Amino acid sequence: MWSDLPTLTEGGYLPAHGRQVIPLATNDVMTRFVPHITVLLLSLAAASCRQSLDVDRPGDTAADSDWIWKESTPGSAITPGFDSTNNVIYAVSGNRELLALRAHTGEELWRRKYGNGFPNGENIAVAGEVVAVGDVDVLGFRASTGQILWHLSRLEGAEGTRTIPTDGTTFFVAGHDGLVQRLAAHNASVLWSVRLLSADTALLAFGPTLINSTLFVCGVNLRSAPFTGSLFALEAATGALLWRYDYTPALPGQSSKCFSRVARSGDLVFSAQDDGRIFAHDYATGAVRWVAPRIHSPPGDPSGPGTGPYDDRRLLAANAERVVVSSDDGTVVCYAARTGAELWRTRGSGAALDPPALAPNLAIISHSGFAVAYDLTSGTALWTRPNLDLPSEDFTRFHGQPVIVGDTLYLTGFTGTRARLLKR
Repeated sequence: MWSDLPTLTEGGYLPAHGRQVIPLATNDVMTRFVPHITVLLLSLAAASCRQSLDVDRPGDTAADSDWIWKESTPGSAITPGFDSTNNVIYAVSGNRELLALRAHTGEELWRRKYGNGFPNGENIAVAGEVVAVGDVDVLGFRASTGQILWHLSRLEGAEGTRTIPTDGTTFFVAGHDGLVQRLAAHNASVLWSVRLLSADTALLAFGPTLINSTLFVCGVNLRSAPFTGSLFALEAATGALLWRYDYTPALPGQSSKCFSRVARSGDLVFSAQDDGRIFAHDYATGAVRWVAPRIHSPPGDPSGPGTGPYDDRRLLAANAERVVVSSDDGTVVCYAARTGAELWRTRGSGAALDPPALAPNLAIISHSGFAVAYDLTSGTALWTRPNLDLPSEDFTRFHGQPVIVGDTLYLTGFTGTRARLLKR
């Protein structure tokens, strides 16, 4: 562990006394409208969740005693990264600073500024002693000090990189120039590099997802009208193409592409096409096993009013039995993983910008800044943060993807910081 880190000043790293960590205090209320970066910790009472959340139903006001700590720094929507070896959470501020926080206390270990302006990334990846942030450029930081080890600029094939998967020793990046690369974590040397193509046209690469030994990437042609695209399955070790699935639109005028990350259950991989349908592919071959229909009614819909948009960007997560999928209008649908049968449907408070996070008996989704926990069996909303119904002093909004580690949930927000255990 890094017991000496709070006093580090080497190379311009801010010492720990520059932080503002507010421990639990009775009647402590955060100042309204002050932006913060926050990590929200919630103990997830898995099997007994519904019985234990009597004080956490939507509409209830959280007592100040529920909060453990709050660390105050202008925040962003980049999903935090977790370092299991050192029990550290990494988060990005709203002014492009990378922060290292002790996961159980919120104590700031170090921070490193790497640019200006609001960040435009999706996640933070940790591989051993290296922390990587994809924020148009890709940067690697030393996990123990925040020292910048390498910087891959957009001119070097990283343009537009937002999501960075890792296998623990290497990082995978995918740029808007269609270039997909595997990088050595310690120095960003390129281990392999491939470019996604459709005929002779370079595709934009989105949503790289590493599942076991396969890297899945969405390739999108934004020069076509409507947009078209394919799902690529690459061998993670070499970059060799394993299979490719070319999407086709359900109706004229709809896009035939994927943007977001895939998910896996057993021998199935699930992807969301932007026309609103959900596809279950064979993991090894890409063959389609089942297709779940769209839930919106686009122009030209023969079975509906046709008053909705052409496309519906849906984000998904899966476990052994279920696939949970969000929608642009806030609808959440749960499907049986093996068959695609709809198990339940509900409506959240707005669109989700990141995939759900699944825990035993729970799905956590950030709807337009509101973190909502759904019962996986019924779809019942168990709690919402911040409060939706009653006046509250808490103006926190959570926009990054929830991160679940054991029985702890981590969330970052634009305007609030909370560390909290659910009452049992």
